[in-house]
Amino acid sequence: MRYWILFGLFLCSPLWAQPIAHYHDQRNVYAGLSAMMFTVDYGSGDTVNPGGLGFRLGGMLDSHWGMELRAGVAPIKSTLSLGADRSADVTLDHAAALLLTGRLPFRSPMPLPMIKDLFVQGFAGLADAQVKSDRHWCSASRCRSDVERNNDTTPAWGVGAGLRTDFNVGLTLQYMHYISQSYIDISGYEAGIEWYF
Repeated sequence: MRYWILFGLFLCSPLWAQPIAHYHDQRNVYAGLSAMMFTVDYGSGDTVNPGGLGFRLGGMLDSHWGMELRAGVAPIKSTLSLGADRSADVTLDHAAALLLTGRLPFRSPMPLPMIKDLFVQGFAGLADAQVKSDRHWCSASRCRSDVERNNDTTPAWGVGAGLRTDFNVGLTLQYMHYISQSYIDISGYEAGIEWYF
């Protein structure tokens, strides 16, 4: 299903490339890099918080509406304790989303040097994520292990705030809710930098 997200962005790009071109006097296509702290919550109440990195690519159709593609990974294992002699090493193989975004830019009530504007932002779209759990358990006679992968695609949403400088660089803080299923829930806090071109 994650390939449909990439296909959707490719298919939609001619639709939003022309309006972006007309919104031409400002740089409103951006690429971003984020440090992420994910929360992977299993339906049983077990939770891990792997850290990761994310990449974002987006464009604003006008000052309020745009589209964004984002992808993140958390490849370092987080250990989840499942009771006596049982544990799981959890990695987030990927979290990707194709999103519509809305921004509300505003000026600071007091002048801030080199700050072009501040904004709040909302996101809505589809996300795909895969979590790998390498489970281990031991008995008196031997130890065993197996690997489980959860790959899901669900609606996604998020909120954020940021600022844009006069140098076409911005800073953002965001919360994204990627996957919402009865047996697994994936969300993330992200702090990032954006380059406008």
